[in-house]
Amino acid sequence: MSNAISTQAQRPRFSVMISTPGYQKMINNTLKDPKRVQRFVASITSAVATNPMLQECDPATILSGALLGESLNLSPSPQLGQYYLVPFNNTKKGCKDAQFQLGYKGYIQLALRSGYYKHLNVIAVKAGELVRFDPLTEEVEVRYRTETRTDSEGNEYDVEVPYNYYICTVTLENFDLSHLPVYLMDEEQLSLYAAYMSTLGNRPDLFGTAEYPNASTLKEPTYYDIPPEALEDETFAAMISEAEKYLGYPYVWGGSSPSTSFDCSGFVSWVINHSGWSVGRQTAQGLYNLCTPVSSAQAKPGDLIFFVGTYDTAGVSHVGIYVGGGMMIHCGDPISYANINTSYWQSHYFSFGRLP
Repeated sequence: MSNAISTQAQRPRFSVMISTPGYQKMINNTLKDPKRVQRFVASITSAVATNPMLQECDPATILSGALLGESLNLSPSPQLGQYYLVPFNNTKKGCKDAQFQLGYKGYIQLALRSGYYKHLNVIAVKAGELVRFDPLTEEVEVRYRTETRTDSEGNEYDVEVPYNYYICTVTLENFDLSHLPVYLMDEEQLSLYAAYMSTLGNRPDLFGTAEYPNASTLKEPTYYDIPPEALEDETFAAMISEAEKYLGYPYVWGGSSPSTSFDCSGFVSWVINHSGWSVGRQTAQGLYNLCTPVSSAQAKPGDLIFFVGTYDTAGVSHVGIYVGGGMMIHCGDPISYANINTSYWQSHYFSFGRLP
């Protein structure tokens, strides 16, 4: 206990640490725009100054959470409630860490920006006030409370008044979570997001393993020697020359460039955009929509190969570049060659597609 208290007592205040050359250089390199840097430093310093518990946290964890909020273009102001930096005890380090917590108003902001919400209605309800809510008609029945008032002559009287209530009603379209960063963030924000994912937000215990985990570790890719005759096709040779530059790069949700690393569709979009096409950043479904479907018998090196059901999303969920010989190059974990004839890939196979 005494060691923890001593460590915490000696920890520099955030307002001091954020002014040090090291922190200033990190912020300037990340945000780049001097006006944005000035606004960011002022807003996060103010937010920390109003929260005594937050002032006791490790400054590095405050900055990490604040940069994540900035990458989402959300304000740290507690009054706005878009996101919060919440202190948690770190028993291993004997101090407090600040953790990023998205507020419900932040969810609303991100939802409205995405353009994928047909209807959004937000109403607050306090515990015990709501009697009944009909989601079809949006009719609300609430409890009444007794309120004592005073008339002009100073006499008190009681009246029954309804509680204030707030209900959030959202109509959603099913959309692949892994591609949300692409639609919500620009290139600079994606770079911040990739940095956050690479450190697992200082909470690796919250990230489990999956078919395509976050970029926490680098793994050795599978290599493949493409037959020389296939590389006589100049277009295909250009695709492979670009794709093989990134062998071993980790899978990062929403990643779409070497600076952020890639997800499956971000990788394929990048490769074809640097091999003679100009299709922009597409999702796996978007790439499929651009292609002309071809049969397995007609597939040739340079065609794209599409899969469904690799995780819980509607439509095409994964894409790779077919290189012939039953092999593809794709962004798994990490970017690597893979045999498409395994039981896993065959169970999820959807179609080959030929780019225009």
